[in-house]
Amino acid sequence: MVNYTNRVMTALESAMGHEIAWPDRQERAVNSAHFAGLGFPGCIGLVDGTLVKLSQRPRDDGETYFDRKSNYSMNVQVICDQNKRVIYFFAGMPGSCHDLTCLRRSSLWGRLGSAQLFDNGQYLLGDSGYILWIALFARTREPVATWTRLISIPVLLMRE
Repeated sequence: MVNYTNRVMTALESAMGHEIAWPDRQERAVNSAHFAGLGFPGCIGLVDGTLVKLSQRPRDDGETYFDRKSNYSMNVQVICDQNKRVIYFFAGMPGSCHDLTCLRRSSLWGRLGSAQLFDNGQYLLGDSGYILWIALFARTREPVATWTRLISIPVLLMRE
């Protein structure tokens, strides 16, 4: 499974590497201004994981690909900007892996606090599956009234 995933990732990267790119400083400023208008000043993107269903159980370590929805799947981490443009993705982790575990295993994790990726006060917005970590901002469960917008706005921006 990992070998096939790596082949697909390599093909996607060579075909679309110029399309999927982290925003430069100017693009981050535009993203931040957009999200500020929605009540999230400094936010430059939204992070979430999604399960990509596999047609069959993988031969190697197949049980690890069995997810909470009773399917065999792969967890894919995606970060989008305000235009729903993918600026980063990481795939290959089994469907049983938690979103945060997948993000921690990505190449992005060690660079979350990097000045090359974020200017002062900038962050990513994620759901409660993510912890607060340098440039990653996650909604918390309490107080509910204060965080209600965090539940609905990212869904509207990420889904179509």
